Amino acid sequence: MRNWIPALGLVAAALAVTPAAAQLPVAIELRLDAGIPVEETGELYDVGPGFGVRASLEVAPTFALYGGYSQFNLEVDEDVLPDGELELSGFELGGRVGIGSGGGGAGSPYFLLGALFQDNDTGIEAGIGVDYPVSWQVSVTPEVRYRKMDDLDYITIGMGARFRF
Repeated sequence: MRNWIPALGLVAAALAVTPAAAQLPVAIELRLDAGIPVEETGELYDVGPGFGVRASLEVAPTFALYGGYSQFNLEVDEDVLPDGELELSGFELGGRVGIGSGGGGAGSPYFLLGALFQDNDTGIEAGIGVDYPVSWQVSVTPEVRYRKMDDLDYITIGMGARFRF
């Protein structure tokens, strides 16, 4: 499953040289995140790594619909289960709203709200991030999200690379 992620990154990088005038309202984002359990979840699980890929379609200048896949591996507390791990993987669908220009144009902050479909459960995610353009087609996106799945609560903190087409 993970073999297609580097190939997708190479395709996105090759297409990033497209002139700005020919830019479509579509973007692909590759993410590396840390999953941090909170509330009662933090008593059972420890921080774990995560990754994701997300596609978005800008339907208005400050609004985009997104869908993607993510996976997090939270370590089970040694007192509960030695050498244990909880894998959270699944899909996410939602909307992203731009909330200004960042006061000087260096970055564009945004808010996102979406639904999670992981391991036969549904949940919700809400987060904030900033889109820092590196070129016309490429930007860096630090982001923090809160995710809730039944009795599992965790925060994700991470960095993404967004490629616009």
